[in-house]
Amino acid sequence: MEIFFYYNHYILMNKINEPRCNKMASPLLAAIFSVIIPGLGQFYAGHMLRGIGIFILAVFVGIITGLIGSPLIAIVAAIDAYYLASKAD
Repeated sequence: MEIFFYYNHYILMNKINEPRCNKMASPLLAAIFSVIIPGLGQFYAGHMLRGIGIFILAVFVGIITGLIGSPLIAIVAAIDAYYLASKAD
């Protein structure tokens, strides 16, 4: 029973961490999404956990710096989203 639990946990974690690359994702649209909401472009490109992480980072940096650091995070997220969406092609 214990082996079955660990195996299912392993399979579940691999499915969650596995990027679901969107082959139809437009790199430009992914970058625009990430400029509007950091992490949304990664989500659009199929990298769900990466998008959630970037969004949490942007919120945290925005709170700490009084929204001064958020545009920098948005620019870096847009570049990353463009790269991820173009890599899916």
